[in-house]
Amino acid sequence: MSKYVVEIWAGKEYVGKMLDSDGKVAEFSYRDVAGVAALNLKKDSSLRTWCEVVELK
Repeated sequence: MSKYVVEIWAGKEYVGKMLDSDGKVAEFSYRDVAGVAALNLKKDSSLRTWCEVVELK
């Protein structure tokens, strides 16, 4: 089964991957769950960022 992570970008600058509450990279089992987490991050942020859901290989 594939795992997905959310990458965070500010303009053309790569910021990093979304972290969980333990400070580890948040991994999601389903792409749509990762997408919802990315939307919630953007909604709660005042920064001009964009998120990309990527599959771990």
